[in-house]
Amino acid sequence: MLLKDSRTIKKELANKGFILTTISGNSMKPLLDDKKDSVYIEPLSKPLKRGDVILYERASKQLVLHRIVKIRSNTYYVSGDNQYSLERVKKNQVLGIMTAYYKKENKKELNRFIYTLYKIFIKLTRPYRYIKLKWNQRQKTRINT
Repeated sequence: MLLKDSRTIKKELANKGFILTTISGNSMKPLLDDKKDSVYIEPLSKPLKRGDVILYERASKQLVLHRIVKIRSNTYYVSGDNQYSLERVKKNQVLGIMTAYYKKENKKELNRFIYTLYKIFIKLTRPYRYIKLKWNQRQKTRINT
């Protein structure tokens, strides 16, 4: 999620051609830390591909920043780097694409080799996040009984 509301984001994207905003939430950990890191979002200028991080608006007007896992015709299937489940996003819900991010005010470009390795790691470990989720649910059940 982002700390700005959807009207402000849409207006800034239209007027300035980009937004720089702090994120809120843990769904994109470990890449992005809650209320510490910022993202640079630009309007779409080229077709999206797997691995891109997009900003989209849910029907509830909540803004979400997640990574594209699959693409099917007019639909993107996205998930946070710290999540297992997929969410279906229609093309008309997409507001922009993350083109850089900031950690402690240091700009991190997405064309860096280490970021490419990170994307591969996230892709390969996605099935293990499901196992981790089930393990944690099982542990909570044991503690509560």
